[in-house]
Amino acid sequence: MPIDALAKLFYFCSHARMTLDSIAAAILSAPGWARVGLTMRDEQMRERAADTIAATILDRLEKVEVPVDRDQLTWPF
Repeated sequence: MPIDALAKLFYFCSHARMTLDSIAAAILSAPGWARVGLTMRDEQMRERAADTIAATILDRLEKVEVPVDRDQLTWPF
């Protein structure tokens, strides 16, 4: 796994608020062709659809605002 992917995974696990509602909303905001594409017989189409839905979920989770605790010290870098 590339270091950038690992860093993003760590960030999401420690900062993003992944709830059932937020994931469901992200799936529903994915393009319609991708949602339908998951049911296709063509394996390549299913893989492209799954990649698109996963990218949509990650994009939505990146935009989740995390409340800032003003009493928490920040990292010096």
